[in-house]
Amino acid sequence: LVYPNEAVQTRCTHLYCKPCLAYVLSTTRACPYDGYLVTDTDSKALQEANP
Repeated sequence: LVYPNEAVQTRCTHLYCKPCLAYVLSTTRACPYDGYLVTDTDSKALQEANP
């Protein structure tokens, strides 16, 4: 991840930083790892738990 504090998890459970996911959404819309369709609505921001 280029920007770990902006981590986003796709429906296929792969992690991207927001800018990288935006690039995928604007081009192929396919996960580079498995080819699964990536949509903005199915992607969720990861939040670190604070102890």
